[in-house]
Amino acid sequence: MDSFLGSWKLQLERNEGPIVDAVRAMEIPEEYIEMFAKAVYTLAIEKDGDKYKYSFTMEGMPQVHVAGPFTLGETFEFYDPFCKRTEQITIYIEGNKTKEVTVIKENPSITWTIYRYLQDGEMITDTEIKDMKLKGYLKKV
Repeated sequence: MDSFLGSWKLQLERNEGPIVDAVRAMEIPEEYIEMFAKAVYTLAIEKDGDKYKYSFTMEGMPQVHVAGPFTLGETFEFYDPFCKRTEQITIYIEGNKTKEVTVIKENPSITWTIYRYLQDGEMITDTEIKDMKLKGYLKKV
């Protein structure tokens, strides 16, 4: 996991897959769907002892969303202020990838998985939700 530490910025123009449909499948409120589908975010991954923390900053939004601190393999909760719901997140290491499983506490039928791995100096994300697959590319900043 230590190789993922640092700040990573999404390269939105390189996203692959049905992003609007995937955001809808996550049951993001309708008024936020276009914003989330077009959002450029920076993900900062930090470590303190054996605990990690994710901080998300979206361009054009003043609020920073912090997930954690968390321990790998243990489920933790993150309250999403946009959707007004609680995400239960578990992050594992599988070989050279992280596997991030998210389940909505208030509606466990809403779930998705994000795999993150490093390739050629970039962080690649493979997201699976329902029958959709997305790929994202992040550059270290």
